[in-house]
Amino acid sequence: DDGSSARAIDHARRAWKMAQRLGRLDLARAARFEVADSSLTANRFSDAERIGRDLLVDSRRYADVNSEQLSLMVIGVVAMMRGNGKAARGRFEEVYELGTRTGQSYWRALARKFEGKAWLHADHKPARAAKALDQAARLYKTLGDGWATEARGETLRDLADAQLQAGKLASARRAANEALTVARRYQRNPSLSAAQWILALVAIKEGKADEALAAAGQAVAHAKKIDTPDLQWHAWHALARAREMKGMTKQAVDAYEEAIEHLGRALLAAGGESEREGYMSTGRVRQVYKDAIALYIKMGNSSRAMEILEVSRDAQLKQFFDPSKIETKDKKLR
Repeated sequence: DDGSSARAIDHARRAWKMAQRLGRLDLARAARFEVADSSLTANRFSDAERIGRDLLVDSRRYADVNSEQLSLMVIGVVAMMRGNGKAARGRFEEVYELGTRTGQSYWRALARKFEGKAWLHADHKPARAAKALDQAARLYKTLGDGWATEARGETLRDLADAQLQAGKLASARRAANEALTVARRYQRNPSLSAAQWILALVAIKEGKADEALAAAGQAVAHAKKIDTPDLQWHAWHALARAREMKGMTKQAVDAYEEAIEHLGRALLAAGGESEREGYMSTGRVRQVYKDAIALYIKMGNSSRAMEILEVSRDAQLKQFFDPSKIETKDKKLR
């Protein structure tokens, strides 16, 4: 939780090499997963997928079901973050089936949680997402207190997001509040930041500008303590929208610029052009650029709006704006 993905990857690689030297293949597989998982956090999807696929082959060779499930989760998350929801859900369903076969409710809960995330972030189908996430939250509740409660809190945050996107504000508010309560109990910066930024977005939709501003400010404060671009751009985007709602235009611009900078880091880490295009289609990635461009156009700063459009390299963004208000020299965007 210290926020350094690079340090986590380095430590995991060292543990992997040490386990290999000791001839402990089981520990080597566990360390390989940690490398893959830390690579996911850093948005290094190609590295995570390569390690995950190698680990899957190795796990099946040695009948290591636990490592098999971990590797399937890694491969599924990579697919999800590339915008391929169908492929992601296929991997998560394999995990769910293995969990059912071995009688491990933890794996069933985790698989349903990520099935919901795939429906939400890759497929943009919040109703389908809410159904899977609600099932995951119920499964986690049967597993008692401790780590299961913390996992349930993270699931509730995603459920709040799904309900928000489905236009069910009361349900979104309820889930977001509960997610924040759990996050405060465990005091982990990633969970606190994520719970606060979703609460800020709920407040914005409810028209509660002051609450949105306070929650988004807390989200950014926690995000600053960790080196996770994905979390940082979410928090700064929420703060930008809250400031814009309050009429704090200059401060909103500053927040949008922060969000774009961190999002740029996430896109760069994602890999090549195809990986970048896939990531652009997930979650609120495209919305960050869209909102920033819209504000700059509103301010009459079409040159900066054009620059952001070109930085995004996203042809779909072009269709949202009046061509007389924004022009680009990038042939890909014409």
